[in-house]
Amino acid sequence: MTKDHLLTAYLILIAIMFFFIGYIIGSNTQKDTGLYEQPFIMLEAQNASLFVENKTFGVVSAYNSFENQTDSTPCIGAGGYICGRNDVVANNCLDLGTIIEIDGKFYEVQDRMNKRYGCDHYDIFMDKDLQKAKEFGRQELEVIIY
Repeated sequence: MTKDHLLTAYLILIAIMFFFIGYIIGSNTQKDTGLYEQPFIMLEAQNASLFVENKTFGVVSAYNSFENQTDSTPCIGAGGYICGRNDVVANNCLDLGTIIEIDGKFYEVQDRMNKRYGCDHYDIFMDKDLQKAKEFGRQELEVIIY
């Protein structure tokens, strides 16, 4: 083998080593997929029924991030910043962070409503989409609590 062949083989070996080291390190670190881009994949699994705590019916409405519908800080829910999210629901009785399913979509309880609303009322956050909230209206739907 010539000197050039040895150098080429050596460089290929180093490249392969870096590839495997990068693969091992990359597979052991959590990827930033965006906190809310893939919500609750575990619950969407085929066996999601194993996690069901309660099924009930409730009055479901929608609200937006406007001061006339909330308070002076419409982007701050009881559980933190909610603007830009499409998986937030308000409820006065469930713990913050509770996962619920309404009409096949998963939501996280991250806000509260006026105290006049009881435990059977759920308010879906629709950020600035006023038309979508109006079209949704007020419905009685099945609510699955996880």
